[in-house]
Amino acid sequence: IAAAIATWSSNPFNWLLFYYIQFKIGTFFLPIDLAFDPAKWQVSDFMDIGWQGLSILIFGGAVLGIPLAVISYFIALYFVRRYRKRKTMRMLSKRKKL
Repeated sequence: IAAAIATWSSNPFNWLLFYYIQFKIGTFFLPIDLAFDPAKWQVSDFMDIGWQGLSILIFGGAVLGIPLAVISYFIALYFVRRYRKRKTMRMLSKRKKL
């Protein structure tokens, strides 16, 4: 629930960029013709695009998000392992001094 709330209340300056990229990716892969221009987007237009526009945005977001999530996971995993290793080495060096 917290993730959904954070997603819907994200930074409004990012909306245009993310929705535009998601829309372009979604229309590239899905054969849905929709008269919607995210470059001139207004909040009222989002309600008018309907299920077709919503499916384009969801699909474009998945195509964009899944590879970035996998890449981010491995980057974060590297830094977490490095941090834990350094912490362990510090703790062992303190023990040896005692």
